[in-house]
Amino acid sequence: MKRIELARVAAGDRAGVAELCSVVEQLARSGRFILGEAVLAFEQKFATAAGARHAIGVASGSDALTLALLAAGVMPGDVVLTTPLSFIATAEAILRVGAVPRFIDVDDASLCLCPHALARCFSHCSRGVGGAMTSPSGRRVGAVVPVHLYGRIANMAALATVAREAGVGIVQDAAQAVGGRAGDRSLTSFGSASVSFFPTKNLGAWGDGGAVLTDDDDVAERVKMLRSHGMRGGRAIEVGLNSRLDALQAAVLDRKLAGLGEIEAKRREHAEFYRAALPAWVTRPPPLEPGDACHIFTVRCPRRDAMRAHLDAAGIGTGAYYPELLSDHPIVRSRMEGEPGDCPNARRATGEVLALPIHEHLTRDELERVVMAMGSSRFGDAR
Repeated sequence: MKRIELARVAAGDRAGVAELCSVVEQLARSGRFILGEAVLAFEQKFATAAGARHAIGVASGSDALTLALLAAGVMPGDVVLTTPLSFIATAEAILRVGAVPRFIDVDDASLCLCPHALARCFSHCSRGVGGAMTSPSGRRVGAVVPVHLYGRIANMAALATVAREAGVGIVQDAAQAVGGRAGDRSLTSFGSASVSFFPTKNLGAWGDGGAVLTDDDDVAERVKMLRSHGMRGGRAIEVGLNSRLDALQAAVLDRKLAGLGEIEAKRREHAEFYRAALPAWVTRPPPLEPGDACHIFTVRCPRRDAMRAHLDAAGIGTGAYYPELLSDHPIVRSRMEGEPGDCPNARRATGEVLALPIHEHLTRDELERVVMAMGSSRFGDAR
């Protein structure tokens, strides 16, 4: 029986592969491989689709977050408040700009940054020179970084209120939330956001790629400068990166952008099937909100690792996002502020989260196979 993969990247391009290859051929004939018309055209279309004033294409989602932090004015030595339940790139970007991560617990249902936990953290901070918020160690708090985990949009209204009262800006890690919105508001209405076009994302390139979304003209101009070696007018005025979205990737993304809504709708349909059909003992995620980007469908179950092995033997691919907290990584733990034990909700999730196949190419038979395999396990009574 054919294996059901967690992601099926090649299938995502199969329907339009001839058109996409034609696009690549046209680009090859033009010889414009770095920035140029292809990148500008995609940036404009993507900004419109995201409800943002600006979209600046860069080389990866990781670089997008790094550049967004730099453009927001995060300085070496600053503390950046974020969730410990995320991909390493979240902490990596903070460390790359010379800042110090401090981890705030997640909401136990959404697994996104908890507004109440953020408020508690700020209650232990104080006002430093010039009224800037400082952490218990005396470092300036440079930014709050919510992560829209699995494509589920964090409670931005509440987080923004807490951050605004503290006088701290927001930089969103939306790597898993391409196309997401916070209710009827664009993500950029709360601060800049970084996204990823890694091939497994809902809007995936034929390689790496990312973008910074912002409504702030000054932030947009600074990101454009920093992505090109920090140069303006032929002179380097800041230490930047060589991080420009390839014209080839922009051309591919430009053509695929039109199908993003269809992909989202299909994944939502699959998510609703799972919610209705999975065994009662499986803890389902909260229902999807209209603005959520349905990127990964993650349940929580007892004996997660045993369940993964059971499903693997049944020919079903799964994922665990994430089996460790960011604070468990040696390079992060050696540079972070605070203690890993301060995040019990996030720690509990690391042993329970299980991602099921959700991609848009699944058939109903395949979805039923996943449900049947989980129902045939003997792990539901071992919580």
